[in-house]
Amino acid sequence: MDYAWALLFFSLGLHFLKRKDYLFSTLFFGISIGARPNYIIFCLITILFFKHEMPISRYHKFSMAIITTFIGALFYVPIWFNSGFGLDWVTAVRPINQGYLYLVARFFGKTWMAFGLLALPLSIYLLLKSINKLHNLRNLKLLTILIFSNLLIYLYIPADRSYLQLSLILFFLLLTHSSLRHLVVVALLNVVSWFILVNPLSYTFQSDELCDPIEVVAAKFEPSLGKGELYIFLEGQKKSICYQDLIKDRKNELNFGLKLK
Repeated sequence: MDYAWALLFFSLGLHFLKRKDYLFSTLFFGISIGARPNYIIFCLITILFFKHEMPISRYHKFSMAIITTFIGALFYVPIWFNSGFGLDWVTAVRPINQGYLYLVARFFGKTWMAFGLLALPLSIYLLLKSINKLHNLRNLKLLTILIFSNLLIYLYIPADRSYLQLSLILFFLLLTHSSLRHLVVVALLNVVSWFILVNPLSYTFQSDELCDPIEVVAAKFEPSLGKGELYIFLEGQKKSICYQDLIKDRKNELNFGLKLK
């Protein structure tokens, strides 16, 4: 949920930046960083590369960047203070237990599935086909940098696919410059993926137990039809039982708002 909140406030900040309401823009950008710290990258990129009809001065951009960073940092003062002014709380659990090759494979696989197994190749083709129209976009550079920065962050920690929310939205925003019938096809492919997925590979997992880590130990090319994303999501709710014991002995910390490691 923190990614969804961060995206919401980032969108509001971008909206007010477009309207040249810099006070509310920096405020919402700061709250976006408070919801998810990595959004500081997206906020600063937006402030730096966003183009108005009338250019913003470098001094104004620098001031906005400093104020945005300051507002966002205020949200982390309590945990920073509780950590004895250390930075041990700035962590990211990266799935590198099977090596960096597995990390890269995980990135490509999960990114492809997030954009749509069939929709992504079609979307790339449509973008290349409408490249001349895209060149006329005033903020094409900004959109491109935001998408790639989001992908680079996901390459560093390819965990939950919700991390890709920003790049997904901006990528399909670029598709709006294609013809309507092509957009309908892409949309239908995504809807179909809710119910049916074409799996190009079959996987062998280290363990099939519900609460064990999902670790792939082998894969082979064996196309098949499987359950769609909606069914996968609903079945994933069963894993909530796996986390009940983790917080059973942490009642005091939760009740008194103490830091959980």
